[in-house]
Amino acid sequence: MASRELFLGFVGIDFGTANSGFSYMPVGEVRPVCFTEYPQNRAQYPKTRTALLYRLEANGAAERTPIAWGEEAYHAYLGLRPAERSSHLYLENFKLALAPEGNMYADMPKLKAARLTVEKVIADYLRCLSDFAKKIILGRYDSWPFGATRWALTVPAAWGDAAKALMRSAAVMAGIVPDINSTHLVLVHEPEAAALACQSRKDVTLSLGDTFLIVDAGGGTIDITWHEVVRDDEGKLHLEDAAHREGITYGGRRLDEDFEKLLQSSLGGSIFSEWKANPKSGGDLLELIYGSWQRIKHNYDGSSSEQYIAVQLPNSLVRKLPDDMTEQFDKLLGWDDRFPLKVSEVKRMFDGMASAVGQKVAAMKGRIPGRKAPTKVLIVGGTGSNPYFIKRLRESLHLMFNSNLSITAPTYGFAAIVEGGALYAKDPLVISARRTTRTYGIRSSAPAEPDSPSEYVTFNEFSRVKYCSDYLNVFVSKNSKVPVDHKVQKIFNPIVKEQEVVEFVIYATEEDGESQRYCSRLRDAKTAQLATVSITIDDPKKVIDPKAYQLDTSLTFGQTELQVRVVDLQTRRVAETKIAFTLSF
Repeated sequence: MASRELFLGFVGIDFGTANSGFSYMPVGEVRPVCFTEYPQNRAQYPKTRTALLYRLEANGAAERTPIAWGEEAYHAYLGLRPAERSSHLYLENFKLALAPEGNMYADMPKLKAARLTVEKVIADYLRCLSDFAKKIILGRYDSWPFGATRWALTVPAAWGDAAKALMRSAAVMAGIVPDINSTHLVLVHEPEAAALACQSRKDVTLSLGDTFLIVDAGGGTIDITWHEVVRDDEGKLHLEDAAHREGITYGGRRLDEDFEKLLQSSLGGSIFSEWKANPKSGGDLLELIYGSWQRIKHNYDGSSSEQYIAVQLPNSLVRKLPDDMTEQFDKLLGWDDRFPLKVSEVKRMFDGMASAVGQKVAAMKGRIPGRKAPTKVLIVGGTGSNPYFIKRLRESLHLMFNSNLSITAPTYGFAAIVEGGALYAKDPLVISARRTTRTYGIRSSAPAEPDSPSEYVTFNEFSRVKYCSDYLNVFVSKNSKVPVDHKVQKIFNPIVKEQEVVEFVIYATEEDGESQRYCSRLRDAKTAQLATVSITIDDPKKVIDPKAYQLDTSLTFGQTELQVRVVDLQTRRVAETKIAFTLSF
């Protein structure tokens, strides 16, 4: 198990949609160091922009390595002359390509035209950030045990297994770890990392029996986890999932898109879309989104009595607007180059985000035993630092639970995930039990029923009844609390006399396992056939009565893998396999 090996150093990487950062700590330290002095950042900040700049070859393909990353990529692109931009490719928000919806990343056509893959781009960024982190760490310490360092990479709770697997693969391509199964890399859900940081800083005091909710509103997703505080046999406090984690693709980037749609409808669809599509406008568009609008997105608090907020427009866009429109701007604001953004529209955007979070929390509440309210709530993340969003979410949660509920939005909430990454790398077992997001089971045989799939029904000569070989024998149901190293055992039997081989097919599905009993009818896109384990019976002639021949079958849910083990209780022959979790079960 990764958590039981000897590690001497710990590094956390928060790979975010808009910004990314890293933290580190040697063994023996209690609080990580968050790096804050990234090149070309305007101020000390624990993250840099998640962006890459490639030079394009004559055939349109990107060169092998990016020429700049982070904030430097942004400024380098802005510094290009308009005519030079067509020979360069600036990429950001590429983390959205891994969102469950699959169509969130608007620049996918550009990426494909440059003959790049999502995995390659993410690996390039992780390589730039991790190499930079190594350089900074070695500059602080005389030496650092990178050979005995565990890295933690943060991922959204909303992501599926395929996205998490790609992150592991990208980490290998980036040179962080040597292979995809390396125990030197763990993945951690972003809100879990934030919880560890808040607990470490004592901004929230967690006591035995507390249940607390984490809302992490970031650039691409809003992740929600619900934990309870438990104590182990040695008296140490741990966190367990109270309900399986949730996430929605509704973060800061969604607000950016809403703002762009508002501009397009207000300025005239063709004017804005043509301006946006012009490669020469690329830098101006970035300055628009990361200028006035960014300040509004992070600072708007809803207290102003003004009807409009002035948004500075780029000169290249203003020149395309009709005179009567700019005259109207001047009449409303006193400037003809500033867009009058209605306060009601800003409120609508944030109200929609707070409402979406409230709906997810309500769904999670329904899965809590007794529907018990949390004792504490933490709101973190860059987008989660907006005062108006915090206010609206507070109102919603107080109404849902009670007005005395403690809701905290730490001032350093934008950095909590970065800091928590290294803390999780140091002690992954601090999350001692999780709620399963899927049902796990084994395909098995039993007497057929009227609704059994006919193609799996056969007549059993020994028992003289029809059997169906398509039942899903559930070992763990969705939303079950599963401690680390939890083992579930069941006894199976051969089907027929003198059977030579018994095959066990392991399934995982997001269905609950009760609504659908047959494996062949698990049609949802998130059903996976994880593995097949076959055990050979040494002497088939000893299978005289199949029901008397016992095969002890177990599934053990470890920190990083699922172990499937079948033991022939007659001969002690063992067949087993291990299935690596991309994150957890």
